[in-house]
Amino acid sequence: MPPIRLQHPHHVFNTLLQFATPRAAAVIATLLVCCCASAQTTGSMVGKATDPSGAVVPGVAIKATNQATSFSREATTGVSGEYVLSLLPVGHYTITAQKEGFDPYRLSNVVVNVNENIRVDVPLGLKKVAESVSVTASSVAEVETRSATLGKVIDETKIADLPLNGRNFLNLAVLQPGVVPAMSLGSNNTPEFPGGEKSDFQVNGLRLQSNNFLLDGADNNEPFLGTAMATPSPDALEEFKILTNNYGAEFGGGGGSIVNIITKGGTNQSHGSLYEFFRNDVLDAGNFFAIKKDKLRRNQFGGTFGGAIIKDRTFFFFNYEGFRLRQGQTQIATVPSDAQRAGIFASGTVTNIDPTATALLPLIPRANVGTNEFVSSPVQVQDTDQYNVRIDHKINALTTDSTSQCWYQRVRLISRAGARYRPV
Repeated sequence: MPPIRLQHPHHVFNTLLQFATPRAAAVIATLLVCCCASAQTTGSMVGKATDPSGAVVPGVAIKATNQATSFSREATTGVSGEYVLSLLPVGHYTITAQKEGFDPYRLSNVVVNVNENIRVDVPLGLKKVAESVSVTASSVAEVETRSATLGKVIDETKIADLPLNGRNFLNLAVLQPGVVPAMSLGSNNTPEFPGGEKSDFQVNGLRLQSNNFLLDGADNNEPFLGTAMATPSPDALEEFKILTNNYGAEFGGGGGSIVNIITKGGTNQSHGSLYEFFRNDVLDAGNFFAIKKDKLRRNQFGGTFGGAIIKDRTFFFFNYEGFRLRQGQTQIATVPSDAQRAGIFASGTVTNIDPTATALLPLIPRANVGTNEFVSSPVQVQDTDQYNVRIDHKINALTTDSTSQCWYQRVRLISRAGARYRPV
């Protein structure tokens, strides 16, 4: 397997900076992966060709063609009638088989998922005049019979259809047996993640730092919190798979699980989407401890676009997602009462108050609830912009070069109590 090469894309980075808002505080994650197809980001296929009597048929030409990009791999059955097609990028494939004396065979809509070794047997019929055999992928067994690896694929349909509070796809990890939510070292409301929400989980009783996150085959681990460094938008994901036990030798660095994230790529057909999710305080209930209802303006919006630069050869996919949050945070503080400001305490009256304390008193707000409580709702501001870019280029029939980048910029502010702001 060719090594994965990490590069610093200064020219791409500088170009993307032109789209950054003036309030951007920092770029918190940049990841560029340039690699040939590897076992970490692809699947494989095996099978056996047989004639109507059940006897094996050697020398059958087997071809798997990606229905979206026309990428293909070919193999020939051996003396045992078996074939192997490895390093297949995830997607839907059409399988064809041909041999002199037999009818052409065609199987459509075969789904290849990441890190899965599926079995597709090829039953051949004796050749008749102007006839061929075409079947659908419903005849392909979904049970993994070629590997002892335990894991589950969360595909594009599940990511899009299942509810995600905050739109962090890692929340779907707990759907798998042995995966439970973990106690986090940091706040669950952080702007480094889509929607300001992050998801920590533990697998098979091990610590959350025991998980190993991969993004298109490259290391994607945050060293302190033990979660994913970059969490792309759900609309930028093809699928992800969590391997919980008995994973292959190509993986390592995680005793708990391997979380293999695969981003979307372009196809021969141009496609795109626009979306927005929003919440506000109109229908929200008020905080019991707040004097008035907290402000809330939450907008999460973006779009995707992908297609072919050179048909059947070079493809691109781009995703942008913005997150804007203006949320009141109710806070309660104990402040000196009016009597204490005048030097009247429970133990008696104090007349010789230190001048420094006298000078500091005007800086402390007066109580607005009871005699010595001050309740305020400062507005928390979180602005996050995320860009995901992927380019795939077919060098030859055996080699495909993929480049993907996940780039963030964000700003986080807490305004003073009573400050005015412009909703987005």
